[in-house]
Amino acid sequence: MAALVISFLGISGPSFWLDEAATLSMARRDLPDFTRAVTEHLDLVHAGYYLVMRQWLEIFGYTELGARSLSALAACVAAAGITALGRRCASTWVGLVAGLVYAGNVTVTRYAQEARPYALATAMGVVATYVLVRAVQSPRWWWTWLAAHAVAMVLVGVLNLFALLLAAAHLLMLAGGFLSRVTRMRVFVGWCVSSLITGLVLYPFVTKAQSQKHQVASIPYPTSEDVWRLVEFLSGHESLIWVSLAASGLGLLAGLRRAGWVRRERDVPAAEGLPAPTLSALAAPWLLLPPVILLTVSVATPLYRHRYMVVCLPALALLMAAGLVWTARLWRPLPLAGLAAFAVLVVPPQFKIREADERWDDLRTPAAVLKRHAHSGDAVLFLTPAMRWRSAGYPDAYRGLDDVMLAQTPAQAGNLVGADTQLEVMKRRLCLKQRVWVFWDLAGKTPPPAWVQARLRFVGYAGAFLPSGEWRFKRGKLTLMTRSMDAGPTKGCRS
Repeated sequence: MAALVISFLGISGPSFWLDEAATLSMARRDLPDFTRAVTEHLDLVHAGYYLVMRQWLEIFGYTELGARSLSALAACVAAAGITALGRRCASTWVGLVAGLVYAGNVTVTRYAQEARPYALATAMGVVATYVLVRAVQSPRWWWTWLAAHAVAMVLVGVLNLFALLLAAAHLLMLAGGFLSRVTRMRVFVGWCVSSLITGLVLYPFVTKAQSQKHQVASIPYPTSEDVWRLVEFLSGHESLIWVSLAASGLGLLAGLRRAGWVRRERDVPAAEGLPAPTLSALAAPWLLLPPVILLTVSVATPLYRHRYMVVCLPALALLMAAGLVWTARLWRPLPLAGLAAFAVLVVPPQFKIREADERWDDLRTPAAVLKRHAHSGDAVLFLTPAMRWRSAGYPDAYRGLDDVMLAQTPAQAGNLVGADTQLEVMKRRLCLKQRVWVFWDLAGKTPPPAWVQARLRFVGYAGAFLPSGEWRFKRGKLTLMTRSMDAGPTKGCRS
């Protein structure tokens, strides 16, 4: 319930941003255009999510609430799964606290309120881990749980390829249990077989995705600063770093010192009778291995982004919960004090991420300006292709406007930015217009590149346009240029 309230509270507050515009753009395309785009050009790694969103948005609408609600529900599923994992591998109290900590994590909320696949991939990662624990516990039906695990891991890979690094954590957990004679041989071998099947199923998908590696070509090499920023990212906010480190550190140390402390039989369902992995054996590899592996690989081939590690957030919640519950051994009110401190610190950043312009860029403000002030038939000039991409967030505001630089729509071009026409064509179109809305990308280079400046010069060639309004928004600027009423056709338009 806490996850449901937190995930949906203020979900429509922030504007759509660039990546969400990609989701909306792809979901609106008919199936042939969609298939051509993902197979020949871009975003094959997100194709599964886009297919789901095509149906979801048709039912629930293309609003912020409709587009983000699937991610919010996924966060609720993940919180429930984390609670169940904590209960099986530790105690009822650890499970309950872990679910609350996960629900309150600012980063969890950030991705629960975004129309992108990361919350859904994390939920499937939790499901995959839960059914694997059930396979370890089950004396008879372990193979059915492993089959469910294989299906869940395929879905994890389809939603977020980098989340498949969770398999390394599963391997370490099972190998440790096998060496300590807790995990049975048949379960360990069965997991290896199911993982092989998962790999074979995903192999064509991964191979085809390699042909679009140009999409990650702009990722920089990781630095030592990225490690600390990852800690901040997982904690949710810089004010929560030390709370998260202290609580998770206590949970890990307690589990290492007394591996059996986390499993009191009266707190764990006795339906199966076989021991579950200890919480430290489950959560520590889950939290540490995926980022360590990806950062190490990125030293040679840059692939690392913080958002790819959202799948590690459940492990942090489990360790923090274990640490908080363990402090009750020292003084019973300490867990409540720790949760209260966490709640107090988490409130300001939770409010912050719900602000209208909190995301990377603000697509709502320029759309609102156009709805209020634009006239049907006005020209619109995107000085950079990425600005046209941004228009997919709120396309209704752009209907009736003439994109004078457009040669092919994004759907026709099989991408997110469309294809631009020649400058001379743009000039001829502008010669017929009295008003032009110019979109500036303030996140680009200063001064603008030569090709951007050339587009501005051609506005001058097409007439005596004068600025008559300017609106700034996050990472951009919108200027209304109006043709001077006492100016006749310019030489550029007469030629």
